[in-house]
Amino acid sequence: MRLAAAGSLTGLTCETIFYPLDAINVNTKVFKDRNVPMAEMAKIMWQKERFNAFYKGYTATLYGSVAYGCLYFASYRKIKHMLGEYTTESQLG
Repeated sequence: MRLAAAGSLTGLTCETIFYPLDAINVNTKVFKDRNVPMAEMAKIMWQKERFNAFYKGYTATLYGSVAYGCLYFASYRKIKHMLGEYTTESQLG
């Protein structure tokens, strides 16, 4: 259960930190003038919508990331032990 919680927390942390950068990147690609630097795009986004511009659609992405992290971390150890019967310890890492 601790691994599932750790996976969820990892997903939450990563999405919170990197989602604004991804939003800037997407807006840069969609923007009419494609030669806009990321810093300039962040400034344009901030002027138009303030904080909301960087976290639009965040909750949907967050739910998926938290669920994925929880399942991945929880199942990793279980599968590792199941495969332990068929492999040596040095192969498992």
